[in-house]
Amino acid sequence: MGSKSKRQSFLEGAVILAVSTIVVKALGALFKVPLMNLLGGTGMAYFMTAYEIFNPIYALSIAGFPAAVSRLVSESVAQRRYRDARKIVRLSVWLFLAVGGVGFCLLFFGSGLLCRLVGNPDARLAVAMLAPSLLFGCVTSAVRGYYQGMRNMIPTAVSQVVEAVAKLVLGIGLCYGTFVYALQGYADTGAVFGRPAADLAAAKELAMPYAAAGAILGVALSTLASAVYLGCKYKFGRETISPAAMRAAPRSESARSIARRLAKIALPVCLGTFAVSLTSVIDLFSVMNSLEVAAASGADLINRMYGLSLPAGQIPAFLYGAYSGIGVTLYNLIPALTATFATSALPAVTAAYVSGGGEPLKKGVRSVFRMTSVLCIPAGLGLAALSRPILELLYAGRPQEIAAVAPSLTMLGLAGALLGYTAPVYSMLQGVGRAEVPVKLMGVGALIKLGCNLTLCRLPQYNLKGAALGTLLCYLFIAAAALVILTRQVGFSLGWGRSFFGPLLGGALCAVGARLSCPLFARLGLGRMAALPAILLGATIYLVTLLCTGSLEEGDLLSLPGGKKLAPRLARWGLL
Repeated sequence: MGSKSKRQSFLEGAVILAVSTIVVKALGALFKVPLMNLLGGTGMAYFMTAYEIFNPIYALSIAGFPAAVSRLVSESVAQRRYRDARKIVRLSVWLFLAVGGVGFCLLFFGSGLLCRLVGNPDARLAVAMLAPSLLFGCVTSAVRGYYQGMRNMIPTAVSQVVEAVAKLVLGIGLCYGTFVYALQGYADTGAVFGRPAADLAAAKELAMPYAAAGAILGVALSTLASAVYLGCKYKFGRETISPAAMRAAPRSESARSIARRLAKIALPVCLGTFAVSLTSVIDLFSVMNSLEVAAASGADLINRMYGLSLPAGQIPAFLYGAYSGIGVTLYNLIPALTATFATSALPAVTAAYVSGGGEPLKKGVRSVFRMTSVLCIPAGLGLAALSRPILELLYAGRPQEIAAVAPSLTMLGLAGALLGYTAPVYSMLQGVGRAEVPVKLMGVGALIKLGCNLTLCRLPQYNLKGAALGTLLCYLFIAAAALVILTRQVGFSLGWGRSFFGPLLGGALCAVGARLSCPLFARLGLGRMAALPAILLGATIYLVTLLCTGSLEEGDLLSLPGGKKLAPRLARWGLL
């Protein structure tokens, strides 16, 4: 064995990443919920504008690098070329820093122009504060990719938690501190950072861009904390390749050859990652502009629809901030969880494919597809069924934002179930040599999304719901087409009966049970907390349905914590 520690199986790695993702998302909720309550819809528009300008630049510059490093390291380890594995990570840090530096300059020095292009010029400072994340992300990309290629997901998981904790503490602290400092300045001078304010309400509005920038600075510093942890882990942690294996390995490839291979893999992956975030980019450049048209012709209709009393000029920023800050955040929880399967699947599928495919490849691909279905279908259908109760549970202090987002979140829940398939399926396509497919599919999906935004969002009666419908139709096409192409590429069925239709039946029963029970729990005196027992009941219905339909396999359970005790019992009861 070339490794000093046992490499994790696909599901073991996925479980480690899933646990860390749950922790990260819980910490993210602790970050986003008070942030929304502090900034409101308008302030969140500045915060989310920064993120949504950042995401495509991040995707084009470095987002594909962990997958590229992971795939090359996995190939090298499968072929016992251990010298290549170590050289890949060292070389990738410098290559990534060069590319990330270009992205940093574009984001930092071009923040004003970018914000004017999207119609939110006051978000300029927040965008500039996020730029250093591109440089820090270069280190995390290289080291995470190395450990993922070695099929050790623990460093990635720990670094994600470190980043989430730092973001929570620094982001909320800097946001709140900036807001208090701005209002203290108004009390002393009658101005907020040199800008005169007529009254306290005006002062709070003027403070919002700066408070959002403070929160974003905390986010940037959290990526630095993650990079420091991973750098120390790689430099001072235990070696993953034994000295004997390193000495026996053949001479490594040249730096130029490795750089070419990295670029060849990273470029389509970066484009594919950019394509995944393309719906958010399209929303960023089209939703607010389209909402301005809708508000100009039907402000009264929109206000009545959501119980608002806003002037036409404030409606677009409010609706977009609520939609992106609340609706899109919740909808993105689903693909965030299934992305753990993508990260863990890439080295496993690559190693099986490089070694000749056969039964290991079939087992791996079917397992990824089945576990993705098991997770994303009930999550998406449940979010669609309980959209308003979940919003009222999390954002009780923002009734106007809830009213604006709830109808769209129902469609976004369905879209999230479809989006949940994209990262795992894209990862498997990359593992079997079809990294160019995501770019092509997202090109068509983007046209569907853009068409809905430019037509439906401009109509007052649809407004935000047009954007949500466009996202749903976009990912319906992409998920279906990607699964068809994957099936043709690997040459065998994905096992649709147990891997898709079983979870679909369970998810539908779960959603119906949760939706019908939530009002009953509310009448028992639980109020907005009624969503919690409704979710628990839906989850119970879903698990029972999975077991009765045989949608879980013994091998899946054996890879989970406590599975070695649970699986034999379920097998004796005829449920496996």
